Amino acid sequence: MRLRQFGAQRFLAVKSYDGKARIEREVALTEQQFAELWPATEGHRLRKVRYHTPYEGYTIEVDMYEGSAAGLIVAEIEFPDEQSCEEFVKPDWVGPDISERKEYSNSALAID
Repeated sequence: MRLRQFGAQRFLAVKSYDGKARIEREVALTEQQFAELWPATEGHRLRKVRYHTPYEGYTIEVDMYEGSAAGLIVAEIEFPDEQSCEEFVKPDWVGPDISERKEYSNSALAID
């Protein structure tokens, strides 16, 4: 579970994992709701800048981390199904698949 803010939009997000497959649900929060929950994240926050890059009909989300994870750059692509994932040929500038490496999960990186 995590709190997210994108500009003026705020969300409570719940993610579940099954290997490479991810299921994510988000609920919009008011500014007051977000402000009420935010202090509970102290010591477990992650800061990053996200760029959206179109590629071969997909969008590659490139996250450039700041703070304690500064220097880490991660590319993420969401696929409609496993077959699309398996058939995808990544661009040369994308490194190895780290989908199943827990040390790169946001929960592992979220140390303020």
